[in-house]
Amino acid sequence: MSGRRGDRAQALQVGAILLFALLVVALGIHQAVVVPNENRQVEYDHFQHAQNDVAELRNTVVRAGQQSATLPASVLLGGDYPNRLLSAQPPGFYGSLSTEPLGDVSLENAGGATMTDICGPDSTTTRAATYTPHYEYLTSVSNVTYENTVAYTTGANGGQYVENDQQQLVDGKTVHLYPLVGAYNRSGSDLATMSLHAGTTGENASIPSGAILRVPTRLSAAAWERQLAGEPVTVTGKTDGKVGIEFSDSGTYTVACTPTGAGSAPNNEPRSTAGDSNQINPNFGSDVVLTDVQEPGDATVTLTLTNTNENEYQNLTAMRFAFYSANAQATGNSKTVLPASLTYDGVTVSRVGRYQSLASDVVLAPDPQPGSSTDISVSFDCPDGGTYGMNSGDFFVINGGFDNGKDRTYFVALTNSSTNTRCA
Repeated sequence: MSGRRGDRAQALQVGAILLFALLVVALGIHQAVVVPNENRQVEYDHFQHAQNDVAELRNTVVRAGQQSATLPASVLLGGDYPNRLLSAQPPGFYGSLSTEPLGDVSLENAGGATMTDICGPDSTTTRAATYTPHYEYLTSVSNVTYENTVAYTTGANGGQYVENDQQQLVDGKTVHLYPLVGAYNRSGSDLATMSLHAGTTGENASIPSGAILRVPTRLSAAAWERQLAGEPVTVTGKTDGKVGIEFSDSGTYTVACTPTGAGSAPNNEPRSTAGDSNQINPNFGSDVVLTDVQEPGDATVTLTLTNTNENEYQNLTAMRFAFYSANAQATGNSKTVLPASLTYDGVTVSRVGRYQSLASDVVLAPDPQPGSSTDISVSFDCPDGGTYGMNSGDFFVINGGFDNGKDRTYFVALTNSSTNTRCA
């Protein structure tokens, strides 16, 4: 009897050991196979999200330029793996979003027109914005990039392919560039937000057939041929990192350029601005822009200045101005008496001349919405006393001096004023 009981006890012990061994093997298989596969799926889902984020960044660059606005674009850089009761998990995955220079956009055979004239100085060098993931398990993908109105992915399926084919670089005989300027670099696992500031839109509507636009790009010439299929242009190949786009139809083309800055407005100053750029004034890439002009019909004009810089207070400390009379311009009457000075907040600023300090600074605080606005009401004084009555067609230019060393120029054309009373 005792012998049989001992055999049964040994059998139970052996069974428990085998069951434990099977459990250990199952946990090992789960850790080695199931967990990586599930984490790989988590990373793949995130990569799909990142592709959509970069495609939306592309849309935001174009939309900011079209609306002459400041708009945010966000990319989720990383994430966490799900918690597991019995399995070990790495701490999570991360990524980076950065801009890197591509090169200069240029025009050839354009009848003397240059991209510097159209875009403005220092705004022809465009950048790519690239999201780079750092995954633990997903190794078949590399980067997602925006450049020149196109978003694309590298590393998928062992090669490179265009992710977004809704390019807006060429639309018929209108070519509109949106150079991305300004350095940006963020890494981590949280949400990275890039603030995109549109500069002044420049335009030349007389570019002849046969002109060649050379655009720096990481895409191949074949990729650009696919992108531009059906448009009246011909891709001539890629040389020295630039694709050649020839204007191959007869007649003239319009080339427009709206530099968009990452973090701050581009300081571009095109030779000629677009006829309809949705801007109150050519603000020359300033981050303090003139967003409204109110003409109540009397001798006062109210200007609204908006700070689009999310990170810096803007203090207007000095001012000077020039004034142009519609009457003098129309009749050639050089004897038209112009206002001698401008009055703002009890301070008299002489016409033209040097900068004159304001009694109190105009403080424009940063605000991510995208900026705070301040109204400035100005009137103009006649040389012999009295107030100049402004009329439609008059215009003036105010130069503002700011405490960060920047100078900004604001052009104001009057359209509703009609006091018909000028200086004697």
